[in-house]
Amino acid sequence: PNIPANSITIDPQQTLNIYVGTDAGVFATNDGGTPQSVWQPVGTGLPNTAVVELKLISGTNPYLLAATHGRGGWILPLSTSTALAAPTLLTPVTSSNVIASSVQFTWTTVPTTSGYRLMVAPSTSALPTNPSTISCSGCVLNIVTSSPSYTATALFASNLNYRWQVIAYGAPGQTSPWSLQGAFSTNVLPDSLTFSPGLVNFGNTGLFTSQSQTVQIRNTGATSATLSSISVANPLQFSAAHNCPAALGSGSSCQVAVTFNPQSVGTQQTQLSVNNALNNTSNSMLLSGAAVYAQVTISGNSVDFGVQQPSTTSNKQNVIFSNPGFTPLVLGVTFSPEFPGTTNCPAQLSGGATCSATIRFRPSARGTRTGSVAMFDNTSQGQHTIALTGRGDSPCGKQSSGISVACIAAAILP
Repeated sequence: PNIPANSITIDPQQTLNIYVGTDAGVFATNDGGTPQSVWQPVGTGLPNTAVVELKLISGTNPYLLAATHGRGGWILPLSTSTALAAPTLLTPVTSSNVIASSVQFTWTTVPTTSGYRLMVAPSTSALPTNPSTISCSGCVLNIVTSSPSYTATALFASNLNYRWQVIAYGAPGQTSPWSLQGAFSTNVLPDSLTFSPGLVNFGNTGLFTSQSQTVQIRNTGATSATLSSISVANPLQFSAAHNCPAALGSGSSCQVAVTFNPQSVGTQQTQLSVNNALNNTSNSMLLSGAAVYAQVTISGNSVDFGVQQPSTTSNKQNVIFSNPGFTPLVLGVTFSPEFPGTTNCPAQLSGGATCSATIRFRPSARGTRTGSVAMFDNTSQGQHTIALTGRGDSPCGKQSSGISVACIAAAILP
């Protein structure tokens, strides 16, 4: 009651029983004192006066000692009867296709009750079996009502199974057993989300390359759709990014950018799924594509730089890479230390395009030196190697006939 409270006591043996001394007498509840609790006056003949102190005397015949302001002390006997019958559930009991947006629960009236507690939970969550238990972590509804019916709105998802039960409360200390549990399933609302296009085929796509397309999601329903998740089932080959709000209004649309980034050759498929929490439905569409190898031609498979004085750098030589196909060529080029080089090749070489590697020879010592240009790519071979050779030596080495001009120049010039 919305009146000043002066004293409170809790039954140590039945902790759901709470007694409060107020400015208008003593009130009690036997459901733990929740915001929905039904409070009843205690004591026959007790004047409508302020009760300043309460004391509970337990035993076979428990009673309350109530000290009032100017009206003396009172002994208030408490009922020990627990012979309340459990309510019998009426609707919905073992029902299907219950309208999710509004469910009316009804049960039989239990005589001499002060109220009822109604609990509803998805079938995957357990309802309590002990009458003294009033908490339910998995419940979507846990409420006390004074009448044998209750209408719940906007609490239930469609296409889902639920269970429910009721308990009756009498005078303080009187609690019925839980009723037998009822079961119902909510209706399947029409699918209000559409995809445009209805499927996406990326066609032939180069291994380790990517293609993207845009899919529009539209809500054709009369109410807002709750988009709880947007995902692809094969995230190693496909991905999805979107600008969709959590609540997509009626008639509204949003975009999803779907990307095919194949990591293995062959036909790949997945589902783009959009979950509508309001309807408890999953909407999906097919994404597919074929991952293929690229092609490459190389102007030569070896380069010989001849003789080069150690610690000096030779003139450059070029190797040309060409993509004769239509699939982008993914390539990366590395050079051996004694054959430094650069390349103008992009990360992906388009079909019909060419690029080159420029290589020089800088021997670190005398003698025959070898190295390579290694190209890692998305062809069926996966790697191509160009053999590099050269000799580190002075131009004035042993000649077959006479002395060369290069030898004379090297002897004269520092």
